[in-house]
Amino acid sequence: MINVKAIAMPLSKGNPLRVQIAKHDQWKTAQPRIGSDVLPPTPVRMCLTGPSGCGKGALVSDLLIRMYRGCFSRIIIASPSIDIDSAWQPVKH
Repeated sequence: MINVKAIAMPLSKGNPLRVQIAKHDQWKTAQPRIGSDVLPPTPVRMCLTGPSGCGKGALVSDLLIRMYRGCFSRIIIASPSIDIDSAWQPVKH
C-alpha cells in the first residue's frame, strides 16, 4: 500500500495551474415563464428516459407549450412517434 499525501497549491494569480475563463461576449436568453424556481434556466439540454407509457411525452409537451414557451427559436425532438402521436400536434404548431 502506498501512502500518498496531498499538498494544497497556493491560490494566487501567479499559479499557472489555476483555471481562468477567457473574456467572451455575454448574452441574455429568455427564461421560463412559470416555474423558474424549479426549472433549469436556459440554455438547457434535457434527456428523459423511462418505460413506455410513463408520461415522458406529456412532460416534454407541457414543458414546451406552457413553461418554456417563447424561449427557443429551434426545438429538435427525436421521437419515432412524433408523426403518429396526436399529443405532439400542439408542439408542432
